[in-house]
Amino acid sequence: MEKVVYIEKPTGHPMNFNSWAFHSSVITVDFMKKFAFVNLLRAEDQRIVIKECYVKLGALFGSNRAFKSRKGSLSFPDGTDLLPKTEWPNPRISPKLENRIRSRLVGRLAELNVTHEEFLLLSVLLFCNPAISNLSDNGFLLGIYQNMYGAALLQYCLYKYQHNGPARYADLLGFYSVIGKHYDDVIQYYVLLQVLQSTVEVKKIVQDGIEAAYKN
Repeated sequence: MEKVVYIEKPTGHPMNFNSWAFHSSVITVDFMKKFAFVNLLRAEDQRIVIKECYVKLGALFGSNRAFKSRKGSLSFPDGTDLLPKTEWPNPRISPKLENRIRSRLVGRLAELNVTHEEFLLLSVLLFCNPAISNLSDNGFLLGIYQNMYGAALLQYCLYKYQHNGPARYADLLGFYSVIGKHYDDVIQYYVLLQVLQSTVEVKKIVQDGIEAAYKN
């Protein structure tokens, strides 16, 4: 939970998949720990909540960036592919799986035409979740804040869409099932990398986020 100190990237400093994945993970965790309810949790609960959700949240951030930039698929800010390059001369993982990982979330955001306010509330509701496994009794705080942010999203929908507000609210909450499918695809992809003995390596913070998924 220590403060993260950022420095400007030196001109010409190369960024590849590994460095972008690490950077994305760090700034996502840093974003999460700035919320009051995270800092009110016990240390172990903080670790569980952050580890459980930062990969999903990072995918949501990247998808929104692509959506706002009118791009149809996920990539890192300089265009680097979201998925690591493998050493295989021919594809050994289904291109359909790879394309789902790159485009599923972006496509749904575009279909819903999610506003900035909706995106922010969806983001915080993603990890303000008392149903996360293995939380202590102190985790009830997440339920209190989940109700607060959920009510704010509903009120926004009622204000902006009026009679269509409840339907819009339901559509937005349905987006979490899309995130779940995206996460399942990511898990499947990285399991296949291991089974096929790829030499792709990722930094520990990225590996921890993936492993947290298929251990739960």
